[in-house]
Amino acid sequence: MKKLLILLSSLILIGCAVTPPVRQMEAEPYVAKFDYTPVTQTAPDSSGVTFTVSKGSYKTNSKDMLWFTYPQFADLENGIKSDLGDILIAKGFSVRGPFDSYDLIPYADKKNIDMLLSPQIELHIKIKDQKSEVENIWAAPPVNILTGNVEVSGKVTVELREINTRELMWIKNVPFEEFEFSYRIRNCHFYNKKHHIVFDLKTIIITDVAKGVESQYPEIMVTIANLIDAEEMNIVKKQCQEVRKEKMSNQGMQPTK
Repeated sequence: MKKLLILLSSLILIGCAVTPPVRQMEAEPYVAKFDYTPVTQTAPDSSGVTFTVSKGSYKTNSKDMLWFTYPQFADLENGIKSDLGDILIAKGFSVRGPFDSYDLIPYADKKNIDMLLSPQIELHIKIKDQKSEVENIWAAPPVNILTGNVEVSGKVTVELREINTRELMWIKNVPFEEFEFSYRIRNCHFYNKKHHIVFDLKTIIITDVAKGVESQYPEIMVTIANLIDAEEMNIVKKQCQEVRKEKMSNQGMQPTK
């Protein structure tokens, strides 16, 4: 019996020595492409309304899931700002800028701009049905498997504001089609102080989130393009002029346009 115990102990030590946890090199993260080209083109500057497009803003349902800070969404900011500008130009509107911020719009440009277009992207990421189990109780350390589902929903909001007062004049919400995917993670390398497996789910699932948003992005842009109508924008422009005139009058100033 004593010899048997010594033999088993030796085998365990050899097993641990020859099969240490392997740290794999992390692959370059997937970077989603957000690109849209308008299908139809109207004569340049034919619609009589001038815009500038602001940077996008982002919302999430959880402070722990700041999806827009991950490299998978690195191209979203430039993509949506550029594509909205292309949509406006294709519709026959004039576009001034780009400007890094509202405060950096020169007065000479501001007095010739009618509206500020501001996009906002909101995603709700819900992790559900999470289960953990040991794959092999004899492994040293034990191999744990984590499974679950991820549910993603959200919307793109487009706001138009009068350029001087920044009063909201027009708003549209375009929802993403809700999508869901599953994950299965095999991990035995990372432990917390209580010797439980630690999974960084956010970095693992965010690629599938980005791919889902990427696949719907062109259709979202098509919908936004269809909502921006030249006749309606001229009506909104007149409303902007009235708002500006009223504010200037209340302040005892001469309207700029």
